[in-house]
Amino acid sequence: EPPADAEEAWWRERIDIQLQRSVVEYWRVRLDDMERWLDQAVTGFEQHATPLQRTTYFQMRAALHHRRERYRVTPEAMSYSRQAYAVVEHLGDEAVVANALFERGFGHLFNDDLEQAQDDLETALEMARRIGDLTIHSRCISYLAMAQRRLGAVEEVRARAIEAIAIAKESGMNDYLATANGHLGWVTWREGNTDTSRRYCQKALDIWRPMGGVHPFEWVGTLPLFALELGAGELEGAAALARRTLSPRQQRLPDRLEEALAGTLASWRKQLPDDARRHGRRAVELARAGGFL
Repeated sequence: EPPADAEEAWWRERIDIQLQRSVVEYWRVRLDDMERWLDQAVTGFEQHATPLQRTTYFQMRAALHHRRERYRVTPEAMSYSRQAYAVVEHLGDEAVVANALFERGFGHLFNDDLEQAQDDLETALEMARRIGDLTIHSRCISYLAMAQRRLGAVEEVRARAIEAIAIAKESGMNDYLATANGHLGWVTWREGNTDTSRRYCQKALDIWRPMGGVHPFEWVGTLPLFALELGAGELEGAAALARRTLSPRQQRLPDRLEEALAGTLASWRKQLPDDARRHGRRAVELARAGGFL
């Protein structure tokens, strides 16, 4: 909606600047700075913020929680995602509504509410396809593949990943191109095609490497490759992948899985190969039971 006067326009521009700076700090993983910009955006917010600015604010608050908690979703984060969607649900702008619905589905996914996540992401994907929004399309298809992978749906993940590669190439979103390759690495690992699985997973890691760990879901590619290295007796390679998966910039995996990965790494460093293998096998079992492998 257009501003009523120059003062209103000034307030809206000020809020826009602060919100955009919070987005920049999110991608730089400078969370204290991100929070500072969001706190500053609150000034004048109730009086002057547009619906789009309100939904962006709530989305960035949720994103801050996600980053800080390493994607173990808090009730506060889910509340922000729900508020973001409620603000724009009846706005009539499908791109804005689809993005808010994607964000809510994203929260459900990492809260392990996989069925609700699929519902939200499927609806957002339909909207994105209808309006030709490649960014939202790419995000939705990527996290739908992740939800279906957590459920062990091999053929569904294959189809999603193939589509995700095409859309990621068209939109230039290399992080999702890497993720799709990681998903195909999992599909082919499940099928016992070890050479193809290794190629897909290595391609994912090669695409992510210049990003410096900013993409927090590298387990999509590291875990199948960890299982392959372990199975081939390559303990040094398995330990390196465990270390990468456990990086503080990466999604925090279930406690027992992280403990097994850490045990693999610690045993390798202590030159205890039998213990490293034992911890590694346990990590693979837990990853598979939890829907990560």
